[in-house]
Amino acid sequence: MIDLGQVDHQSATKLAVRISEMVRQQGEVAVFVTPSRNVLVLAHTKAGYQQSLDRRARQLAGRYVADEECATTKRRAGDIREDLQERLDELRAQARAA
Repeated sequence: MIDLGQVDHQSATKLAVRISEMVRQQGEVAVFVTPSRNVLVLAHTKAGYQQSLDRRARQLAGRYVADEECATTKRRAGDIREDLQERLDELRAQARAA
């Protein structure tokens, strides 16, 4: 698993572009955002991929697969950015409720 560091609404775009490139290179990745806002990326080729999906399901921001429809990095990065921002909003709401 690759730790890309912490994310906030301002850094989400830059991280999304980086993740989009990883999707292009790896074919499929899962992206997690921890309660401390760390972004973790795991390629489907790594051992324990499915177990990590199951174990970290609550932290999952999204699974991204390289395909014909999302061939452009820019378009995919926009989708990833939206998912990261949604996960940040969830974490903010959880912190307020606690």
